[in-house]
Amino acid sequence: MSRFNSLIANLNLLKYRFKTNFSLDFGSGQTRIIVEGKLVWDQPTVLAWHSRLQAVVSIGDQAAALREKTPAHIKLIYPVQKGVIAELDYAAYYLKAVLDQLREQKKIHPWITAYCKVSLPSNASPLEKDQLRQVLDQVGLKTKKVMSSTEAIVSLTPFNKITQSHGVIDFGAQTVDMGIFIGSQLFRAVTLNNISGNSFTQAVIDQVSVEYKLQIGWRIAEQIKHQLLAGKLTLSSKSSPVMTVRGKDTQTQLVKVVRVTAASFQTKFYDLAETLLSELKEIINELPPEVVTQLQEQGFYLTGGCSQLLDWQIMIKESWQMPVIISSTPQLDVVKGLAHGR
Repeated sequence: MSRFNSLIANLNLLKYRFKTNFSLDFGSGQTRIIVEGKLVWDQPTVLAWHSRLQAVVSIGDQAAALREKTPAHIKLIYPVQKGVIAELDYAAYYLKAVLDQLREQKKIHPWITAYCKVSLPSNASPLEKDQLRQVLDQVGLKTKKVMSSTEAIVSLTPFNKITQSHGVIDFGAQTVDMGIFIGSQLFRAVTLNNISGNSFTQAVIDQVSVEYKLQIGWRIAEQIKHQLLAGKLTLSSKSSPVMTVRGKDTQTQLVKVVRVTAASFQTKFYDLAETLLSELKEIINELPPEVVTQLQEQGFYLTGGCSQLLDWQIMIKESWQMPVIISSTPQLDVVKGLAHGR
């Protein structure tokens, strides 16, 4: 009997050794994967699909680089929309291609069982959670845990000692997730998708068209947002950074080069921000008085790519009378939280 118990113990030890832990932030704009504490993938959630061959042409950065440059038989497909799986088959194709690349790069082992923790927006339905598990199962990842992005963020070490009510806001490409926590326990969660990171990108396209009479694509607008505006657009900016942009003249359709200034986008960006903060404030107003009182002491933690665009600390303090901490690693907080959480 003791030999049998010893054999079982050894088998369990081997099983533990021959498994690996995945943390997957499968976002609308970007997919990030941490394997055993190491970031091994951080690329756009997009694949280029050959409609004639019915095959994946490229994924991630390579596929994103083809935007507005593909022939008719190649489509760019974004399998995740508003934080949830929109195209089950293509989501599986994308993840399978990612895993194949990671195996080729020897960042994961092909014969080791992978257990995956993954995030979803807080308003994800049971069906959407099941669809995610189905996709993970198709590519050989066993679902270990599914949690909201704000719950993943609260798993990070700096939140361990907080016992009072506090808030987390994750500004994603297509969703804004807000979680109100009492200590580590989620008290209230909401997901908004009418204003998000992509709203600011569209505002860039619109403003360049109106002010500079220039037609630009999504890729250029994203470059303007991240390179020209991120961390530089302030309420009282005395100097305005400038960026040279190439596009089509909206009247002649000829190629034109203009120099756009960050100040050109200030009004539209702050209008969007004020609308978003107003919607979130309505949710805060519905909270019990004791929770709001503690929020005024502990405040909010802001993360996600959009958290870097504006003077959120000033705007939220003026609008909500609450303190704000801006993440220093906004793009990685969710996937790091998944990796850190139990």
